[in-house]
Amino acid sequence: MSLYAERLSDAATTQQAEPAALPQFGERRQEKNTAQPVPGLPEAGTDIMTPKARKKIAAKAGRRKESMLRTYLFLFALGFVAMIYITHIFATEKLLQQVSAAEQELERVQMIHDARMLRYEQLTGPSAVFERATELGFEHAGPADYVIERGR
Repeated sequence: MSLYAERLSDAATTQQAEPAALPQFGERRQEKNTAQPVPGLPEAGTDIMTPKARKKIAAKAGRRKESMLRTYLFLFALGFVAMIYITHIFATEKLLQQVSAAEQELERVQMIHDARMLRYEQLTGPSAVFERATELGFEHAGPADYVIERGR
């Protein structure tokens, strides 16, 4: 028999196997483990971890917890810094409003001061003084013929 014929006969025998019975209502299907054992590897269901491997995995889990703690601490610090920054922004905004109000008040006071200084200059200027002096009887002598010099 040829190799092709052997494969065909093997395939025919495997296909003619009885089909698995269907489970009844409420039952679960039980599947058989048809996997063939691989030489050099332990059987399925046996513990293949060595104590050294267990220690490695436990150490990684500890590092994972430590890194999670670091992450939480970093997030807490980041939130704290963000809160301080936002508080600073609001305080700066409030201070800016106060400065703006003070500038407006300064401008108002300066306008009042300038108006009063103008009125003072009008009341005490040379034209006002000469006008009042003439009302009181002062006679202007005209320009001076000579200039008085200070003694040296």
